[in-house]
Amino acid sequence: APSPSGHGFISGHLDGKVYKYGFKDRASGKSASGPAVVFRAPFVPYCLAHGVHISVAGNTGQVQFYSELGDHVQTFTHTLQPTREDSGETIGDNKVPSGVDVSARSSIKEFSVARFNPTGLTVVVGNFSCYFTFVFNSHAERWEEAPITHIENLYTVTALSWKPDGSKLATGSLCGAVDLYDACIRRYRYRGRWELTYTSASSLVVKTLSTGERMSISSQYQYEIKKSDIYAERYYVGRTDLTLILVDLETRKVSEIDWEGGTGKEKFFFDNPTVCMVFSGGELSIIQYGENQVIGQVRTEHMNPHLISTRISDQDEKIKIKKVAFLLDEQSVRILDLNMNTDSTVAHNARIDWLELNVKGSKLLFRDNRRTLHLYDVNSSARITLLNFCDYVQWVPGSDAVVAQSRNMLYVWYRIEHTDQVLTREIKGDVEEIERMDGVTQVVVDAGMNRCRYKLDEDLIAFDTALDDMQLVRAMQIMEMMDVKARKEAARNRNNPHAEAKRKEESSKELGDTEKSREAMWLQLAQASIECKNYAIAERSFAALADMSKAQLMGRLARLSLEHGSEHYLVNAEMAIYSKQFKKAESIYMDNGRVDCAIDMYRRLFKWQDALNVARSQNHPSFKRLSDEYYEYLISTKQQEIAGRLKEQDGEYLTALNLYLEGGYPARAASVVMKQRLTSDSELLEKVAKALLAKRMHTQAGRFLEALQYYQRSLDAYLQGHSYREAVDLCRRVFPDKVVNLQEKWGDHLARQGQMDAACGHYIEAGCNMKAINAAINAKQWKNAIQGLDLIDKKDAQPYYKRIAQHYQETDDLNQAEKYYIKAKEFEKVVLMYLEASLWEKADSISQTYMKDEEVSKLYVDYAKQLEAKGRLDDAKRLYLQVDENDLAIRMYKKQREYTKMIELVSRYHPELLEETHLQLAEQFERDSNFRQAEHHFLAANKWKPCLEMYREQEMWEDALRIAKKGGVAEYKK
Repeated sequence: APSPSGHGFISGHLDGKVYKYGFKDRASGKSASGPAVVFRAPFVPYCLAHGVHISVAGNTGQVQFYSELGDHVQTFTHTLQPTREDSGETIGDNKVPSGVDVSARSSIKEFSVARFNPTGLTVVVGNFSCYFTFVFNSHAERWEEAPITHIENLYTVTALSWKPDGSKLATGSLCGAVDLYDACIRRYRYRGRWELTYTSASSLVVKTLSTGERMSISSQYQYEIKKSDIYAERYYVGRTDLTLILVDLETRKVSEIDWEGGTGKEKFFFDNPTVCMVFSGGELSIIQYGENQVIGQVRTEHMNPHLISTRISDQDEKIKIKKVAFLLDEQSVRILDLNMNTDSTVAHNARIDWLELNVKGSKLLFRDNRRTLHLYDVNSSARITLLNFCDYVQWVPGSDAVVAQSRNMLYVWYRIEHTDQVLTREIKGDVEEIERMDGVTQVVVDAGMNRCRYKLDEDLIAFDTALDDMQLVRAMQIMEMMDVKARKEAARNRNNPHAEAKRKEESSKELGDTEKSREAMWLQLAQASIECKNYAIAERSFAALADMSKAQLMGRLARLSLEHGSEHYLVNAEMAIYSKQFKKAESIYMDNGRVDCAIDMYRRLFKWQDALNVARSQNHPSFKRLSDEYYEYLISTKQQEIAGRLKEQDGEYLTALNLYLEGGYPARAASVVMKQRLTSDSELLEKVAKALLAKRMHTQAGRFLEALQYYQRSLDAYLQGHSYREAVDLCRRVFPDKVVNLQEKWGDHLARQGQMDAACGHYIEAGCNMKAINAAINAKQWKNAIQGLDLIDKKDAQPYYKRIAQHYQETDDLNQAEKYYIKAKEFEKVVLMYLEASLWEKADSISQTYMKDEEVSKLYVDYAKQLEAKGRLDDAKRLYLQVDENDLAIRMYKKQREYTKMIELVSRYHPELLEETHLQLAEQFERDSNFRQAEHHFLAANKWKPCLEMYREQEMWEDALRIAKKGGVAEYKK
């Protein structure tokens, strides 16, 4: 009988011994095992089967069960039917006593065959016209016998076989009959679409009624399946007391995980076809189909499918990816790598309402409640904002391309690593989904009454996928096909202009291939090829870009790699040259003794000086020849300065000097003369001096002439070039009487340049006090200016004192301002300063001390009128009264209708006009219909009769009676 694993078998022998054999198993590493006695049965075990236990039966009526180690488990004994009545003969080891009536017993004879069902928990043993069924109770851990199944006229059962899913049992008899029996213990239909057939307590068969597909599911731990559910039309979930069974009915992958203490209220999420997510008690468990353990557990309270993203690669893929992104809180995303047991956290400043990882789990897109779309690179931890407003976003299925909508604009990134390479198109409606099937990818847009479809460039998507997977040959083939299609399309358009218009109309809903995008893709392919050291593809890429210099370099690298290998020093040196790391390339050549190659590299790059340095450092015999070639090259390209330096290094100073002069570099020529003291040739010196002056290099010319002791010419050159420092130094040594005059000119030059503070010092050195004071004031060096003013005539100093006083007034230092205004004899300025500061006493004191009365009166009246215009009436009154202009104060209050204050001034300064003033005001108020005020002023003037007449004319009798009472009884009676 074969073992349940299929890696061995057992055999029974006449002496009752049962032997075990094992085959070599490469998967587990087990070697083949020879025959080993497992146990010895008390009868001939010619009926043998192997399941969870080993079942043996024979001609004694006993059915025994043993463990794989040979331990006895259980025995069932049945009485056999005797061959002759009252014969006293024995049948097997059982002796039937004579006189026993067995006519009423079943026709049980010796057992003939036994078979376990696929689960190994049920065994059927064949007999004469019947078969016995034994079922293992996993909870009680013992075997139980089911009722015997009798089949009339079947005779001896000689063969038994189970259907692989355990749902049916086939029997064969001695007479040649084959029967098929349904072996299920329960069967029902689930939602009218599936049929669930339980072949045992721990196994069942799921049949899809629409297609007829069947799948056998069982608990590997032989636990009883208590509940079964099917989600999303393809995922089966079974519950046992201690485990959870998850099955993908399409891929036929089964997982059984420990799930002790399940509440039955778990939430299942099947958005990812490779994993199932189970949420229970604030904890999210991730189970990959085909794995019998939880691959990851995280704690989160945000179980919206849009807030959790998993990327789990299939088990047969080379690159294993197990990453999950979820919310720690409303503003933080955690990305967990289940392979590496590492994580990273993305902190945000707003609530996140959507997130999703790309296929490889290396990029994360997320959007916040402000509709801002962000991209996060998991590897570099870099984050970038893609859109400030995003209505819809989604990865294109199976690629790293991204489609997003912002209001009425559609954005497509075919390669998200290059966020600046985005295609945009104006659309009408809202994006619903992205469809990718049969090699066509479309963006479906709901435009109201109809749906529009915008095609994406499948070649671009396939190119990006191939590049990500480093399938460089495939990427190159895609690019070549795109170029061929573009050329054919261009040729067709040239021949048929109408076709061009039609093509533009058809492509109005296509997003993809452009000449600019193809160039960028060729460049990406070239860079990726160089990184992978596939120089042949890099050559093809640069050739497509018409960059022939790089293409030739890549071709040379490809040949070197083919000849010597990609790690050869020649290849590395050429790559260093490509990367413009010339010193690195030189080092590689020098380390391998290839000095000629290093020199030739610099020659090819026209870096002659570096080539000479290498040749000189290595004492290379070609140094002289190389130097001559370099000199000829410099002369032919009119680079006299560099040629002069070269000759100067070789000690040919006169040649170098002439080259400098010829090339227009007289300063270098002068430097050679001074360093090497070439002062014997006066004609040459004059030539250098004239060249310096012609180039307006006056300072250098002055130094040159001074070194040659041509002092007057040197001084003239310094002055012409405004080099006063050098000129003053020269004069102090040679022309001391000219120093003072030069200091003044230096100061004038600095003043014209706006450097007043520096000019001040030079004016002082020159004794030009007025200029020094003026420069100090312009430079705002007030203390220096005041010190200078003490040295000059007071009359000449007055304008400067005024400017100093204005400065102190602006900085609110009024005491200092007063001091210098008085020195400048600007008394009115002082008084006005104090008046503006409302310091009346100080203003009065200064005006009385330094000003005449008529000047004070005019100043106060003018300033009072300004205050009156500003509405500062009380301050204006004070100034009017200060200069005895009482009438002006009274008129001011009258003009401003401040009658109370006006009456007060009239009563104080013109009491004889008080009654007349009241009458005038009363008449004015009467004209203005302000009768109460008119009454007040009539009575104040003791004129009650006009007031009475006013009320009578207005027929205000109550007021008239009130006034009459005050005036007298006679009028009241009247």
